[in-house]
Amino acid sequence: MNTFSLLVLIIYVTITVYVVYKARESVVEEQEKRQQEALDGKVVLSLENAKLQADLDRQIEEMDLQGAIAIQVLHNPLIEISQFTSLALEMENKTSTYAVYVDWKQSSLTTLQGAAQELACLTPNLGQSQSPSLLPPNDKLRETFRIATADGEMMHLVPPGLLLKFLAKKIPCTVLLRLVLKLQEVGRYQNSYLVVVTCPLSFRLPTLQDLPRR
Repeated sequence: MNTFSLLVLIIYVTITVYVVYKARESVVEEQEKRQQEALDGKVVLSLENAKLQADLDRQIEEMDLQGAIAIQVLHNPLIEISQFTSLALEMENKTSTYAVYVDWKQSSLTTLQGAAQELACLTPNLGQSQSPSLLPPNDKLRETFRIATADGEMMHLVPPGLLLKFLAKKIPCTVLLRLVLKLQEVGRYQNSYLVVVTCPLSFRLPTLQDLPRR
């Protein structure tokens, strides 16, 4: 191979490598752009179910019911803040002697400024009800709850604009969920016990690592 042919080959290889590199770089940039767009308007919600359960167990330990009533709030870690209007409560009553009532009117979720807001559960027709939800012995309960409003209209659990504004300024954003439960001994209506459990809900801006794995 003469010098000219070698030079042409080197130039060809160099151009080919550069084109492949730029094409790959373009694909990566486009992928990162789509991922970033997928995070727009979303926040990461952290909810301490372990604390909620521990709070309940601590209060019913004297009744020898520790571990007999399970409680958790279901949620997706990555949420669309404009659609964050409700959460789901799931409970299991493993006792044979106590019924559990969730008192929605006395339960609350604080605002970002700390003011308490009454809760209500969603009815089958998607209306609201503040009547207590009943969890019988040896049974399970799942209720979707929201902020109670005078006109029955759905409202955000946390104002989207204010939350994103605070997060952009790196202001810690946490609200407190407070659930009021009444334990009623079956057949002994004078034996009832009030339990109040709390759970912080914390928010932060998402990163690419928070996107669901495919």
